[in-house]
Amino acid sequence: SRSAVPGDALYPVKGWLDGVAVRLADNDLDRGLTYLGQAQGHISDARELSEPEREDYRDINVALGGAIDSVRKGRQALDTSYAATGKPQALLAMRDFTARALPQIDALRTGVPPESLPKLGELEALLRDTQVSTSRRIAACGSACTGNLSSPIGPGSLPGPATTSGPSGSTTGSATGGVIVPSTALTAPGGGVVPGLPGGASSSG
Repeated sequence: SRSAVPGDALYPVKGWLDGVAVRLADNDLDRGLTYLGQAQGHISDARELSEPEREDYRDINVALGGAIDSVRKGRQALDTSYAATGKPQALLAMRDFTARALPQIDALRTGVPPESLPKLGELEALLRDTQVSTSRRIAACGSACTGNLSSPIGPGSLPGPATTSGPSGSTTGSATGGVIVPSTALTAPGGGVVPGLPGGASSSG
């Protein structure tokens, strides 16, 4: 069911698993990262559905709508995490996610049918607004966002494949989708290189 896309019979099960993953998140940072993983999954679904043999603008719009919802909720959770803790991991995770997602959206522009372009534009606008807002907050954060960051976190270390029981008790695939970020060094405000981001937490409900 984890490979199901809008229009498939098992797609509702995938949505159920996404909800389970969010509920299992220990804190706002984990919750935000989970939503980002799900947003990436929705973007991947839209890309798959834009293939000529599958193209259906209604299903593509469902996938894009899911991505918009997940990005909004992920941004809200990460903003809450940063406001509560003052730790920059949430900001840096969102920055890395938008840097990864926007090129995918640009690539989709020539692949989706005209009926899906408004929804695609809505997602792109949300990502660009998030990118600008996050960049400003990282700049205001200053050295706290670039110092003492020694181990990886962010979309690249979102939960990977795991087993979760489905509604009927059957075992399914991972509860969240991972996001792969570029392996190149990250450049911090002012030209410095961010060596990494602190490690993620466990999800235990």
